[in-house]
Amino acid sequence: MAVRATSKQIFLFRSRLLLFISFLLLSLLLIRLYDLQIIKHNYYAMRADRQYSYKSEYYDRENIYFTRKDGTLFSVANVKRAHILALVPKQIKDSEVDKIYKFLKSLGIDYPYGKFKIKAGKKDDPYEEIKRKVPEDLARKIKEQNFSGVILPIHRYRFYPGGSLAAHLIGFVAQKDSDPNYHGRYGLEKYYDDVLYKDPERLGVNFFAELFSNAKEIMQKKSPGNGSLITSIEPLVQAELEKVLKETFDKWKPKRVSAIVYNPQNGEVVAMASYPNFDLNNFSKVDSPKIYENPLVENVYEMGSIVKAITVAAGLDSGAIYEKEKYNDIGCKVYDKARICNYDHRARGTVPVQEILSQSLNVGAAWVYEKMGKEKFKSYFDALGLTDISAIDLPNEAEPLVQNLNSPRDIEFATASFGQGVAFTPVQMVRALGALGTGFIQKPHIVKSIRKDSGITLSVAPEISKKRVLSEKTTEAISRMLVEVVDKKLAGGKKKKEHYTVAVKTGTAELSTGGKHYLKDVYNHTFFAYFPAFNPRFVILFINEQPQGAKYASETLSDPSFEMVDFLINYYNIEPDR
Repeated sequence: MAVRATSKQIFLFRSRLLLFISFLLLSLLLIRLYDLQIIKHNYYAMRADRQYSYKSEYYDRENIYFTRKDGTLFSVANVKRAHILALVPKQIKDSEVDKIYKFLKSLGIDYPYGKFKIKAGKKDDPYEEIKRKVPEDLARKIKEQNFSGVILPIHRYRFYPGGSLAAHLIGFVAQKDSDPNYHGRYGLEKYYDDVLYKDPERLGVNFFAELFSNAKEIMQKKSPGNGSLITSIEPLVQAELEKVLKETFDKWKPKRVSAIVYNPQNGEVVAMASYPNFDLNNFSKVDSPKIYENPLVENVYEMGSIVKAITVAAGLDSGAIYEKEKYNDIGCKVYDKARICNYDHRARGTVPVQEILSQSLNVGAAWVYEKMGKEKFKSYFDALGLTDISAIDLPNEAEPLVQNLNSPRDIEFATASFGQGVAFTPVQMVRALGALGTGFIQKPHIVKSIRKDSGITLSVAPEISKKRVLSEKTTEAISRMLVEVVDKKLAGGKKKKEHYTVAVKTGTAELSTGGKHYLKDVYNHTFFAYFPAFNPRFVILFINEQPQGAKYASETLSDPSFEMVDFLINYYNIEPDR
């Protein structure tokens, strides 16, 4: 027997259905209002401007932020609103041309008179552009004159408030002949172009789709979702680093000097800079486009004796050597008919392993390799990430040059043990150096999160690695040895800090001619420091390319490196550890 619904049941069903439909319609209305008022606000506001013209096309792009130590944001790339000063020649009376020109000149708009008069006389041309990026105050004064044929359409453009601050890191946007739109060409602007570029055709991304999106999918699948980049770069640290680099450049006249400040605990790059640099707001005013490249990511270098710290750490960790061991340093040694020597060709006799680092002994580093053997030695370069890219979120990272570690000969391994015949980018090297103090290698990265137009912030930071590559015993031993380099050897012990442990190694690398030979009396200097040594907050790595008037890195990079150490200790109020 069929059960028939009662009137009450029918009423309740219809009421609930009506309530659901009402809720659905209200939700769709709210989403549409959100789309129009928030997502597309700038687009429609610009189109509504009465002086909008076909020459003033819609332009918008997401922002890039640095993060201060207190977590507040500092904008380093945004979109600025200004005006284009343009003429509609057919509307200009000939008798008014001089009057218009004189008034514009009185405002500081300097434009060749002859050229202005020619443009104003093109009566068949509906639009002649005079100047871009006219600020609002000047535009208002021009508008007040009510000149016929003078228009000021809205102009929006990419603006970098810091000028040259972190130029190599941020990059810039530009057009290409094949693409009329502005896209990132270097740095973060290029690597994250899909996230930063705002196409008006895709501004109305569904709010709920964005709400439940996965940030890593956005990066991997090139999703059309937009968002502003929130980076790990600390603006005051970045500014201080650039000041120190310029001072070093002015003093030693190198080809270039660069540095990274890195957090080995989580892989965040806190500052990254190279000098000479360029003004992002006037990037075309350079002698060569080569200056746009970021040498810390795109160039590889033979790192010299800082690699000895890697070699000794590997020897300790593998059990091939121990911290208090002694060896016989004979000054020079022959491998495969090739001779390697200490920097001064002098034998030390029986000395502690510590002297390999304190006196930077090539023969000692090669001895450590011999104790380990080829396979074990290479395995540590693999484990420390030195045989592959770091995969940092910046474009054009160079591959390390480590073919010598596949050689059957001893000589290639012997020279690699003290940083010759193998080459790495500074960002690859700083990742490995971080493991000396922590035991782990983390993925270097710049961007921590993406703030979506919907107001949602999605983390894109890599997961922190929990896989040890060096034992705790090894990190304590190598850190203790590198602290002794500072306390007793560097500048005769004058760089020792009474209340802080700082682990340091310097490197002086000859420049290869591209073959098996090296240039005479031409060097690159390297210097790294991490501190506090037994639980490091920061690793600093400097590269000074071909400095003049000094042979050794300790001469050119000790002062700037410790200037940064002191700044970071004070700025972050790091507690003393001794």
